[in-house]
Amino acid sequence: MNCETLTVELDEQQRARRLSAIGAVKIVDSVSGRTVTGESAEHDLAARTVLVLGTPVVLSEAGGATVRGRRLLYDLAAGSARMLAEDESP
Repeated sequence: MNCETLTVELDEQQRARRLSAIGAVKIVDSVSGRTVTGESAEHDLAARTVLVLGTPVVLSEAGGATVRGRRLLYDLAAGSARMLAEDESP
């Protein structure tokens, strides 16, 4: 994940628990060939998910397909991504 500002939240054992990225967020999944861009992201390391927010969030597939929205949940464990509705919980 690339971004302008990254904040790391630690757990009680001083291990990284959550990453908060702000500004020009870019996630490149080298396995699937997907690229996700947005304005901010919250990476929950335990859940292995990344919630990307922005106007717009852009998901680009290796084959050229592109999807745009405002909220995208990327499941790193499953290798899947889906756009969320405004009122949908991640």
